[in-house]
Amino acid sequence: MDYVNALRYLDAFKGEGIKPRLEHTKFILDRLGFRQDFKVVHVGGSKGKGSVCAFVNSILCEAGFRVGFYLSPPLQDFTERISVDRMFIPEDDFAALVSEAEPFIEELSSSELGKPTFFEVVTALALRYFQLRGVDFVVLEVGMGGRLDSTNVVDSVVSVVTGIELEHMRYLGTTIRQIAKEKEGIIKPNTTCITSAEDREALETLEKECKERKTKLVRIGADVKYEKTRSDDKIQEFNIDSKLKFRNLKIKLLGEHQIRNAVTAVAAVLEAAEVGEKSIRGGLLKARWPGRLEVVRENPTIILDGAHTLNGMNALKESLKLFKYDKLIVVLGISKDKPMAELTRQIAPLASEVVATKAVVENAGDPNVICEEARKHSKATLIPDIVEAVEHAVKSAGERDLILVTGSLYVVGEARGIWFDKVEL
Repeated sequence: MDYVNALRYLDAFKGEGIKPRLEHTKFILDRLGFRQDFKVVHVGGSKGKGSVCAFVNSILCEAGFRVGFYLSPPLQDFTERISVDRMFIPEDDFAALVSEAEPFIEELSSSELGKPTFFEVVTALALRYFQLRGVDFVVLEVGMGGRLDSTNVVDSVVSVVTGIELEHMRYLGTTIRQIAKEKEGIIKPNTTCITSAEDREALETLEKECKERKTKLVRIGADVKYEKTRSDDKIQEFNIDSKLKFRNLKIKLLGEHQIRNAVTAVAAVLEAAEVGEKSIRGGLLKARWPGRLEVVRENPTIILDGAHTLNGMNALKESLKLFKYDKLIVVLGISKDKPMAELTRQIAPLASEVVATKAVVENAGDPNVICEEARKHSKATLIPDIVEAVEHAVKSAGERDLILVTGSLYVVGEARGIWFDKVEL
């Protein structure tokens, strides 16, 4: 099976949707002869988990460890989901994985358990790849929730729970406590959990769970204090005060929320491995996370940011203060399972124009909804095609203006293809 046919084979499982459970991933891994001979840093939460993973991955790589990294969703290419030592899985290697697993996937599909989902299959393939490559660590990003997420089939040495907010309520619950209960399902007994959550109910739930599991809980901002010392549109600096003190750490990821994500990553790495200060500094500075407050052009300045939650959009609004501009044009596309009207209301009043658009994915929201809501606050234009929407924004903008493409990582990924053929870690 070649790469194209491997992707085509996997596409057939997308129709299975989202099914929180572990049995199907375990079945495939068992048939593949999987054994976990690497340490795992498992990262879940409602926001910031991808950025935390990127920082952890970069620091561990900088320290000389062999590191596997599993993320979702990819921005531009499927192979971004699986990487080792900052290199995405080669297409031939992925095709070989699918060929190896196909008989077992078919066996599973014919069993009483039924067909697996796309995410279940890909998660199993990623873990098998990391085993075959002999990695020391795997940085594992939760897909959704935690307790019944497909990634929760491994044992972790450190779990990370980032900020928690109302999301995926159809699957995770309708209150912060219920959602926190699902997120904390990745916490393993007698290990360490790092959390950057700030919501009181979420923290109370995590504290109770960690006590029951005899797991050490480290709270960012309380147990690990930090302060920003510099922040502009190029770089950010900060200090960390904990058992170990670090001064003037630097990151290139923008937005004050990324400082909190970086501190969370440092705390996680220090619990997982013996890593020197040089590796921490170098790893933080080299960390890349495309599509998150990423500047892709100047005159006019164009920023891509995958904000897709209410708190994420608030953080984005604060981060825009780093930039100097005359007027703001927002290219906005939102997934249909997100609060489309509320997200539009958050950003539209700041814009001179909102260009409503949509990604070419099944879960894309109706841009007419965005357009109608945006018109209550600013000029709004409906252009469903993302490339055409960005072109319209560029034509409408002066050299001193700012164009923001946001609302969904899928939208950002499509837009990013205008300037870049691929993503680099």
